[in-house]
Amino acid sequence: MQLMLKNEPVLLFIKDVAGIKLKKVINPEMIPLPLKRELNDDTFSKWLGERSIPEERVGFKEVKKLYGEKCFISRNYASLTDQYWIQNREEKWSKINFFTRKYDKTIGKALFSPWEVESIRSQDSPDLTTSGLLRKRWKQDDNTLRSKLIKAGSKAAGQEPLYEVLAAVICERMGIRIADYEL
Repeated sequence: MQLMLKNEPVLLFIKDVAGIKLKKVINPEMIPLPLKRELNDDTFSKWLGERSIPEERVGFKEVKKLYGEKCFISRNYASLTDQYWIQNREEKWSKINFFTRKYDKTIGKALFSPWEVESIRSQDSPDLTTSGLLRKRWKQDDNTLRSKLIKAGSKAAGQEPLYEVLAAVICERMGIRIADYEL
């Protein structure tokens, strides 16, 4: 298996029941930032594990109970937050990335309203690699293929999305370019 950055190989590794074993760094300049300081079997395994929905996420247990653990297994760890992914065979970035093609929306919908989803049709979803504990999902415009991250606040106060919008306004006024936020 290879860790890829778009079409560029970054490193080779083996993953089996015993765990992950790094074999060779192909392109050290492209190693993900969190691994630049220390790259070994354990840190890479932890980084890869963090590219999955945390079990503590609001809604995770309900969806897991309804549809089973299998629906949360990402085939290649592709994400909408960066351009790293795992190449298992002869896959191509153009065929697996979520930036330029349609993806399945049932997992994201199930994480917000599991009672509205009859079955999980596919694991082809960026919702499998979105970190964080609050309820969230990606929503894709079918015409432009542009994706937006939809977030909910916590049950306690529900203010987290408001804080992010306020932070975006402050950054904009300071001349710092960040992602667009709206309520």
